[in-house]
Amino acid sequence: TVFVLARDADSGSRMPIAVERLSAARLPVTLRLDDSNSMAGQKISSVPAVVVAVQVSPKGQPGESNATWLGEVGPVQPSVDGEPLGILLRAN
Repeated sequence: TVFVLARDADSGSRMPIAVERLSAARLPVTLRLDDSNSMAGQKISSVPAVVVAVQVSPKGQPGESNATWLGEVGPVQPSVDGEPLGILLRAN
């Protein structure tokens, strides 16, 4: 299972504000995180910058401690017209 998530770059919190869960068979993939992926009433459109992270979990459990592969990029500004981000995964 692959988790693609965005965190508020300015808050210092590890809690994601938006998440997309997908099968590793879909990699490589291009997707857009937006307010429809938002969690707990937060909106990705309301923050000035995010860190985008990818976690690959063989057991389907979220969190870095459950991931065998990790990657992240940022901080980046959320944008409707932004270019896709490339995220290189590394072994955890």
